[in-house]
Amino acid sequence: MTNHNDSDGGCGFLCLPIGRKSKPLDEKIKDDAYSEDEVDLFAEDYDDMLRSNSVVPQLQDDQFEELPTGDELEDLYKVQVVSKTREKVMFKDLTQSKDHRRHIVIFIRHFFCGNCYGYVKALTKEMPPSKLEKLRPATTVTIIGCGDPILIPQYIEQTGCPYEIYADPSRSLYRKLGFALTTAPPPEPPRYVKKYSLSFMSNLMRSFALVGKSGKLSGGPVVQVGGDLIWIDGELQHLHRMKNAGDHMEVSDLIKLLRRQERELNRREGSTMTKEDGTASKRNSFQRALSRLSSVMSM
Repeated sequence: MTNHNDSDGGCGFLCLPIGRKSKPLDEKIKDDAYSEDEVDLFAEDYDDMLRSNSVVPQLQDDQFEELPTGDELEDLYKVQVVSKTREKVMFKDLTQSKDHRRHIVIFIRHFFCGNCYGYVKALTKEMPPSKLEKLRPATTVTIIGCGDPILIPQYIEQTGCPYEIYADPSRSLYRKLGFALTTAPPPEPPRYVKKYSLSFMSNLMRSFALVGKSGKLSGGPVVQVGGDLIWIDGELQHLHRMKNAGDHMEVSDLIKLLRRQERELNRREGSTMTKEDGTASKRNSFQRALSRLSSVMSM
């Protein structure tokens, strides 16, 4: 089992560990024009590549898919993320809705990561909103990064991403979900990297453009990896934690999972309808028997 706090080596592909000396928290918030009530969102210095208090459980292989407990989920739902317009949004609102809907939440690495750039491009090309709306249940995708939210508009422009993107710069959600800290590369480059990621120099230029438009280097800690989660009707059904810097679920595997969930929902509803039809049939038979009995007694 690899050490999930591993900060040794590179990401295999360009992860661009751009950093800078961090300003004091109060000065940073003042520079970025955050109001005082937003201090809690940036309570930790997210420019640091690896903080000593960022503890990640040493998970066994079969624990990477374990779902949080009910209490852990309630704690998770209280966390706020930041939108591209710097509005605070409750994480719970990204996972639940009034209608019958499935919510996929993708936690990416830092905004300069070439691997995650490729993954967002793959999702955009192979799982567009028009396709997701035709699934059963209708499906929404949300992406969350761990860098400065000021980078989001330019990131959306670069990736062509049609989904909502939010930031968790304090990494509260990442820690509560037990996401690993590692720069270890995948054993084999995933398909989304081979097909959609840029070359080293192209991603370097993309990163410079991202910095140039925003004036920010706070893409998020290089060592922080994420994961992929699925909610259906407000209940968490699936959790995949990344084991390395290129371990998002392949889009083809994600689509297969969505189809399996659809078949399971159909099977359950079919079973329920069969039971209801059987009950109705028995009720009708009973009513017919009563009618015949009444006719006999009236003769």
